[in-house]
Amino acid sequence: MLGFRRVFALLALALAFVWLGALGVSAAGNPGRTPLPAGGPLDINCGGIHAVASITFDKEFAKTFTLADGTVKVMVEGRQLVAVTGNGKVLTFNASGPAAIYLRPDSVTVVLQGRTFYIAPGLDGMWMYTGNLVVDGTTGLITSHDGHVTDVCAMLS
Repeated sequence: MLGFRRVFALLALALAFVWLGALGVSAAGNPGRTPLPAGGPLDINCGGIHAVASITFDKEFAKTFTLADGTVKVMVEGRQLVAVTGNGKVLTFNASGPAAIYLRPDSVTVVLQGRTFYIAPGLDGMWMYTGNLVVDGTTGLITSHDGHVTDVCAMLS
């Protein structure tokens, strides 16, 4: 396992379908590993403050498995950095931590561990979570979490 592993919660769901379509790609001589595509800047509303979050992937890969019950599991590992600019400030976060995306016929669940940078559905607010975070992949809403939560928008004011 890599020392730094992480995935961006909402981006993970969108990218899962890209990864599933690119399963034939090999990365670094390790069949089955698919490199993540570059993440573009995202405009975020932080309570009236305009912010932009930019994502940098470093050796971040996805690997897809099919579990015994037919569930497709996408494991994401690597290093991710997020830079947030807004209100004249620049904040940088190491958002590395492993993630697993479970694709079932009736649901999608994203399970994140370690450090996770999370942007609310509708791009209204952002937080940095440590610990375990579970996101409903259909709605993008958090269903459970433990650990510390930091309000990134509050840091910009």
